[in-house]
This record gives sequence, structure tokens and C-alpha cells, in this order.
Amino acid sequence: MNSVYTLIDGKEKCVSQPSDVALRDRVFSVEDPEDLPEILDHLPITDELPEIEFAYDLIRPGTKENKMVRCVHCKKEARNHSRGYVMKTTDTGKRFLIGRNCGAKHYGAQFGLVDRQFHDQRRRRRQLLRLDKSKALLPNLLRNLKKISESPALKIFEDTQVSFLDLFSELARYLALAHSGELIIPIKVRDYKAEEKDADRLKPVYDEWEKLTTTEKKKRRKEGREPPKLQERFKTLPQQVGNFRGQAFIRQKSSLSVIISDAHSRIQDNFQEIEHLITDRKSTTELRNLLNRLTSEINRVLEVFDLMASMQRFLSRENLESIVSWADRHPEIQGQYKVKSGTLTFDNADWLSEPLTLILPENFTIPSREEFDDFLYQLSHIDDA
Repeated sequence: MNSVYTLIDGKEKCVSQPSDVALRDRVFSVEDPEDLPEILDHLPITDELPEIEFAYDLIRPGTKENKMVRCVHCKKEARNHSRGYVMKTTDTGKRFLIGRNCGAKHYGAQFGLVDRQFHDQRRRRRQLLRLDKSKALLPNLLRNLKKISESPALKIFEDTQVSFLDLFSELARYLALAHSGELIIPIKVRDYKAEEKDADRLKPVYDEWEKLTTTEKKKRRKEGREPPKLQERFKTLPQQVGNFRGQAFIRQKSSLSVIISDAHSRIQDNFQEIEHLITDRKSTTELRNLLNRLTSEINRVLEVFDLMASMQRFLSRENLESIVSWADRHPEIQGQYKVKSGTLTFDNADWLSEPLTLILPENFTIPSREEFDDFLYQLSHIDDA
């Protein structure tokens, strides 16, 4: 048990803080507070500020069976609260129930201290259990990450991406403009509104012309003063002709092996720090920041899996055929693209002596990401007892 000093009613008083070992075993919530022993149905007579032993939440989302219990502060016979606290006197060990908002009404500012201390301990317990879970899972995760760093899938991805972006740079540039994967071509359509504006603008000129005599019209025509003829007006609109998948594959070159190597090194450092950590010397914020750095590295690893999956989606035959069809219809994209027999080719007789060819990878298998997803899941689903 640790002790800290704080101000209560203007006086410095000692407030006990459980050790991290004790916090790990502490239970902070109770399913049925009325089943606890030593429950009073009235406020106890005591000069001390009781501590919060448990929180209770009897609301069951999606059901109409929300149970209520009686708050001793409200002094009502009927049960009137679904959320609140089990308070316990430290001198007699007697318990009583109080509604979530009634504590501050009865005890004033002092209750804020007790309430904050309770929730601070609860939050700290969560970080401690997340640390324990990380410590247990990291050895296997690091071994798996080492295997992934040696997987041929990383080099296949890097080689294929570099080849595609180098060989088909113009195609990649146009595809990169489609942030959500829309395949757009510009189409030319009549701009009737612009034509109407032209007609309105020239109407006074035409009206004046119609009032002229035939002789005057002939004269003005010879002098080049005939009113301009209305012209058809056109505008360019984007037309979506399809979608493509795997946008991340063509956005920028990524060295997956470097990302994995760096992540392995940093996760290893995190693991060493966790293994030798004396948690009682660290604040809850410091513990949370350490875990946030760790989960950030895990998420970087998951981005590698996402990139490999994006290549699979992008290079699927159906996806490439959609892209080739779009490129052939796009007026600004030069040359001709084809997908055939496991290859993607580009030909432009005006400036290529022979077609550019990308051999699509066969038997490309992405390593399992299950352990990394499970790691994040378990750290985010710690029992918040």
C-alpha cells in the first residue's frame, strides 16, 4: 500500500493508494450490489469520508429489464437508481448504496476526490493488465515477425511494385488521381446554358438587325458589320465508367522489408522495457504511452499486410481488365494496354520499339496476420472489472 498526501477541507491528509500488485487483483464493479454482505439501508453515522468500493451499472442495453436499487441518500423507499456506487466505511466495514450523482450532493467536494481516486485506480489497473498481456504475447509475436521478415512475399511485392510504377508511370499517374478508385473519363457535351446566355446577350443586336432595311443589311455585310452567328457551345464533364481496387499499391513505392525490420527492432525494444519495468515508479500516463508506442508499431506491421493485399486486388485479372478498358477510352492516355497470359503490356508504336511487359507474380501468398490482429484485440478487450 502506497500513500500520497492531498488537501481535504484545507488540511493535508494521507490518502492510501494500493500497490500495483494489489490493483491487478482489485475488482471495481459488482453485478448485484444488494447481494453484498453488511449492506445498510440508511446512511451510517461516521465522521470519516467512506471510500468507493465498487461501481454498479444495472442498465442492460437493448432490454427493458433494467434493475434499480435504493439510494440511501435519496431516503426514498422505492428503488430509484440503476447506476451508482457501493460505499464502504473504513472503520466499521459497513456498506451502503448511493446513486451516481448523489455522492457529490451529500459529500460535496470531498466526494470528487474519492471518485477521482476510484476511477484513476480503475484506469491504472487496465493499463497494468494490458502490460501483463503484452508481456505474455510479445515473445511469440516477435518470433512470427522475424519469420515474416524472411518471407519471399516482401520481395515479390517490392519488385512488382517498382516494375509497375517504372514501366507504366503514366497509367499510375492517372490512376492515382482516383482517390476512391473511380475510373473517370472526360466527355464532351453540349453546353445549352452557355448557348442560352449567348442568345440573351446578342438579342438586342439581332433585334436591331431585324429592323434594318434590306439595303442597309447589304451595306453592313459588305462592311463586315453583320451580327455574329450563334455557335454551338460544349463543355467537358467527368463520366465514371467503372472502379478499380488496390489503390494503395500504386500510390507510392514502399520498402516492406525495411518497415518490418524497423518495426521488429522497436517492438523488441518495447518488450525489453516492459520486461524490466517497475510499474510502481511510473505514472499511469507513462504506462499508457508505452503501450501506445507498442500498438503503433503493430499497426505499422498491419499496414504491410494491407499493402500486400492491395497488390493482390490490383493485379487480379478482373481488376486489370477494368483498368485497361478505361485507359483505352481515356482521350488523354496514349498507347494501348493489354492483359493476357499472366502479363500486362503497353504498346505505343510512335515511340516504343517493342511493347513494355510486366509479368504478373504467380502463387503470391500473404503471410498470416492473425496473431497481430489478435494482439490488438486482446489489448483492447481487457476485462474492465
